Amino acid sequence: MHIYEKVNKVGSGKYKMILNIDEKVFLIKFFGQLGKIEVESFFVDYEKYLEIINRSEYHIILDTTKLYVFKPAIVPYLERAYKSYYFFKKVTFVNPVTIMARTQLKRVAKEVGTIDKFDFVNNINEISY
Repeated sequence: MHIYEKVNKVGSGKYKMILNIDEKVFLIKFFGQLGKIEVESFFVDYEKYLEIINRSEYHIILDTTKLYVFKPAIVPYLERAYKSYYFFKKVTFVNPVTIMARTQLKRVAKEVGTIDKFDFVNNINEISY
């Protein structure tokens, strides 16, 4: 089994990246409220993973269950991430528990023009590989 894992806790928020080469699944879990420092750190780590995979062969799962609403200054980073996720074979978001965060994520996906490519589920157990 080939699994790579990276956990990063910089400020008030954190994320965990798990890449399963055998299953061709890239799981990213987000926790708390990500600020500019966490988001910039996220992109450094995320881009390292992109160097070793072919996105068109991978299912990316973004578990945002425990994610809080983004501050307005973070939305451009979110847009950048969404544009990058678009190139994955399949993109699945596990919805945040809070309605405000869920609404924000879907609104940005719609604004960026990626909402039709993304699946949104309420529980990670609903995901089919």
